[in-house]
Amino acid sequence: KYNETLFEMHRENIKGVVLDIGAGSDDSSRYEALSPTDITYIAVDLANKDGVDVRGDARRLPFATDSVDTVVISAMLYQIPLDEVDEVLREIRRVMKPDGTCLGWVPFVYQLHSPPRDYFRPSQFGMETAFETAGFRDVTVYACGYFHQVLLQVIHGEYMRVCSFLGLP
Repeated sequence: KYNETLFEMHRENIKGVVLDIGAGSDDSSRYEALSPTDITYIAVDLANKDGVDVRGDARRLPFATDSVDTVVISAMLYQIPLDEVDEVLREIRRVMKPDGTCLGWVPFVYQLHSPPRDYFRPSQFGMETAFETAGFRDVTVYACGYFHQVLLQVIHGEYMRVCSFLGLP
């Protein structure tokens, strides 16, 4: 849901070479449907999954400097150790064209996810600072999620924890 909302808000910025870092097995159809221009979609992930075009590490992207128009980082930064986030963001900035766009989101309140690779939950202000420190300019961070969503997330997390403790599926 967050991806679709984010991409709808920034439809005009999804263009050219679209690098989806931490893509998993997502397919490019959602970007092509939301983008009014032709795009070249490249899915990058550490895992060798179906739909991944390039297996690679976000700290050392195998792309030329200033070669990517749009970078997508959906729910992946919190899976990077905190002491490596700046390195990853600087690498993203390196491969982006000077007028490029980076779109993404991270959860703030969310149950433990993808253990053991769940390292931190940045606030809106933490994200702004991280991107600005890494050399991004014109940084805009939107807080998303409302009280009822946060409450349901906490209830769901506790429910899953109790089920796990009791050995229930």
